[in-house]
Amino acid sequence: MKKCVLLLMILSIAFMLNAQNFKSTFGLSLDFIGKQEFGNADLDVHPGISIFAEFLSTLNQQAAMGGGIELQLQRGFSKTTSNGYPKFAHIPIYLIGQINFMPTPKQTPYVIGHIGYGGFTGNNDYKGNGDLKGGLYYAAGAGYITNHINLRVMLKKYTGEIKRGYHRDEYSRDITTTHISVSFGVMF
Repeated sequence: MKKCVLLLMILSIAFMLNAQNFKSTFGLSLDFIGKQEFGNADLDVHPGISIFAEFLSTLNQQAAMGGGIELQLQRGFSKTTSNGYPKFAHIPIYLIGQINFMPTPKQTPYVIGHIGYGGFTGNNDYKGNGDLKGGLYYAAGAGYITNHINLRVMLKKYTGEIKRGYHRDEYSRDITTTHISVSFGVMF
């Protein structure tokens, strides 16, 4: 699965670099209303900030495709735990599909989707003696472009895994983080 996603991303980037209608967006996201599923536990995640860069190639007036990368600043949980102050972050690299509705030179409402692979990091209080492994990232939302300003709201889902070893046994647990993100970007 990872190899297929990586191959699709490489092909998309090659296509974008050869495209003539190439646009980039750099921006900031406020991530809130988040939850992390860790084994049988659902934990509320503190709001956080993410920085992103996206590169889109216009296929026609109604559609665009491209790729992007997002860097989350580490965030913790709403409730304190016995493990100190655990903090984590996801760092996805993703493909983008965008469909525009009634575009004009000055404004464009759109729907957008992301799919890719997200790296996964955490501080020592989060991972303990375990190893973190990234996983599938996907998101969907809607936005509005006006005068080179890109505003959007998205529901994002990140997956990962933690592997821990005790004595001679090793076990792993899946981790899924979901949150709503409100983004502000500048297009060039």
